[in-house]
Formats: sequence, C-alpha cells, structure tokens
Amino acid sequence: MTKTQRIVYWVLLVLVSAAFLGAGSMKLLGNPMEAGMFAKWGYPLWFMYFTGVCEVAGAIGLHVKRVSRLAAICLIMLLCCAVATHVFHGEGLIAPIPATTLMLFLFGILYLKTKNGIV
Repeated sequence: MTKTQRIVYWVLLVLVSAAFLGAGSMKLLGNPMEAGMFAKWGYPLWFMYFTGVCEVAGAIGLHVKRVSRLAAICLIMLLCCAVATHVFHGEGLIAPIPATTLMLFLFGILYLKTKNGIV
C-alpha cells in the first residue's frame, strides 16, 4: 500500500467510525430528535435502539481485523435501508446524501482493503 493509500484508508476509517459512533450513541441515549424521526417513519422505539447498537458495533468492528469486512458490509446494508427510508417517506433529495456519502466511504475502505490484501 502506498503512503497516499494508507492515509486515505485511515482518514476514511476514522471519519466513518466517528460518524457511526456519534449516530449510534445518539440513538442509544434516546435522543428526542432520533425518537421523533423513527416515530415519524412508523418504526417502533425498540428499532431505534437496535439500529444504534448496530451502528456502534459496526464502528468498532471496522477496527477489528477479523470482522472488519463483515462490519463494512453490514453497515452498507444498514445505509441502504436508511436511504430507502428517506426516499420512501418523500424527504427529498438532500436527506439521503449523508447516508450515501458514508456508503461510498465504506466502499472505498473495502476497495483499499481488498486491493492491498488487508484482511
């Protein structure tokens, strides 16, 4: 892996991990805004906590060699569901942008791991 690739990899990894740790923590702490959004979408409250656990576990899993690819794939699937939720609830074209951006970053992480043989 070149020095530039290594820097890009670590920047993406830190950004994605921080985003998921933050978002997951807000859900696990029962943030009223998060609870309101899940209620607006028609999801039960337990699903908000489940999503928070998945986000925090995924963020941590990205840093564990044995499960990092699985964590990235699971987070990508979670983000696909997030994008679908925004689209199906008619929230416009702006709402899905953060989830789509994180998904692209995760694909970048997976690409760099695969291309350079990082397990």
